[in-house]
Amino acid sequence: MLAFQAGDTGSIPVARSNKNPPFSGWIFLCYNANMKISKFLQGVYYGVYEKYVHFVVAFLLFYIFLIFSSWILAAVGALAISIIKELYDKFWRKTNFDLKDLLVDIIAIVMAVAVFFLLFPQAAAQAGTTANRLSGQILLDVERNGEAWYIYPENKKRYYLGWPNDAFSIMRELGLGITNADLTKIPAGVGQPQVAGVKIADNKNATAAEPQFDKNLTARLSGRIVIQAEEKGEAWYINPADQKRYYLGRPEDAFAIMREKGLGITKKDLALVNKNILDESIDQYSRYEYTKITTAKGDEFKVDIITIDLRDPSLEIITDTANSEDCDNNCSAKSLADFVEDNNGFAGINGTYFCPPDYASCKVKINSYFYPVYNSNLKKFINADNFKYWTTGPLLVFDVDNNFYYFKDTHKSFISEQNFKNKYNVEIQAAFGNKPRIIEEGLNYLIEWDLDEKQIKTKTARNAFAVKNNFIYLMIAYNATIPDLADILKKLEVEYVINLDGGASRALYYNGVYKEGPTRNIPNAIVFRKTSPPISPLP
Repeated sequence: MLAFQAGDTGSIPVARSNKNPPFSGWIFLCYNANMKISKFLQGVYYGVYEKYVHFVVAFLLFYIFLIFSSWILAAVGALAISIIKELYDKFWRKTNFDLKDLLVDIIAIVMAVAVFFLLFPQAAAQAGTTANRLSGQILLDVERNGEAWYIYPENKKRYYLGWPNDAFSIMRELGLGITNADLTKIPAGVGQPQVAGVKIADNKNATAAEPQFDKNLTARLSGRIVIQAEEKGEAWYINPADQKRYYLGRPEDAFAIMREKGLGITKKDLALVNKNILDESIDQYSRYEYTKITTAKGDEFKVDIITIDLRDPSLEIITDTANSEDCDNNCSAKSLADFVEDNNGFAGINGTYFCPPDYASCKVKINSYFYPVYNSNLKKFINADNFKYWTTGPLLVFDVDNNFYYFKDTHKSFISEQNFKNKYNVEIQAAFGNKPRIIEEGLNYLIEWDLDEKQIKTKTARNAFAVKNNFIYLMIAYNATIPDLADILKKLEVEYVINLDGGASRALYYNGVYKEGPTRNIPNAIVFRKTSPPISPLP
């Protein structure tokens, strides 16, 4: 082995000159590199570097499989190849079954999965979602009025099928052109007509005793609507349930097929599948929009906003808790969809800060929360004892007529439920608190010493409940700190704000679908419902 003095930069002495190395130097450099590669390959053959090779191969195998499948199937596939390789060594090469090699492969696959989740969190979260599982299906909302939705395989979003003419139009719009020859390679459902433009005599599958269909083509087009490009645009639906084609014909025929082949789904599961539209409104009293807001400092933020008009005569505000009593550990939690749908609501947002089960510091206080929340159904406060502490922070209260009352220092001004009733002579309908103070009477009251380091520096999703005149704003601002959130709300010129839990607890729900989330279950939420349905409900 060569020894080098301080100042040497590698196994080849470096010339102390600004000139390029002589030609012979390049020959020596290439020769040395070739020898190193040869020694490495020899080491692989004789087992010196075998563990490293096992690790690299298993790691890369995961990502090769990932191109064609979900991360779960990719991990299983990579592990299967590793096991097959060891079995091959044992029974064909007559070597020992090396458990160490298999362990290295498993470690490599686990690390590959971890890197995937770290680098592509959104893709990882979406893998295996309800939308992917139901891709290409026609879904019927069995818990409402049987509304039909089509999950378009290309974007995994749902399209409302509505009335026969609407459904027919959407299906043709999303259709994929196909040749007559290819269409005959897909089996037809019972009682379905022959392919237009193809004579029975020319259709081998129509006359053969044992038809030869193209399984790969059928699987690739499963769930798709195909349009005969060589004829008059006849439309067919490839049903994922039986992998057969069904003629859509006239609007009434298409609608009938959708109903017949539709799959029933609960409203909570349907909420997990995004609609094909972003901005929407169920009536003149509420709307959702995804937009951008530029603050006075010039910073631009993407935000989700649900706007609700307090003048809606049928509006009822609900603050709900998963637990019916105060709780210090292993408290109940559920999804935002559960909170909204269990209360027959049309909109909702997650509530206060809480201690989630995935935090190491929360092992003895899982899903517990400090801030008082009024349970509108039980008509009582959860965590009412905490009103006495100055750390309780601000509180927002709504009475049964949807008038709101803001208390910046709960322990001094609100004091207790009975004190509020005596002072204002009204009944509480909903109430919740959370820190820190942000906007009061249109002014930014955020104090930095009232924030922790994550709130100041971490850019993540930040949630807020804001009030301005007769309007409520449920908002999620993305890639923002708490000071950023204050700047965004100041730009909106809102009057009062209650900060809500954000980050991985964020969830926003409107008109039967998650606009954001869910990521984890939550112990409390704010829900909006109507005592009478909207005059002109939209999908």
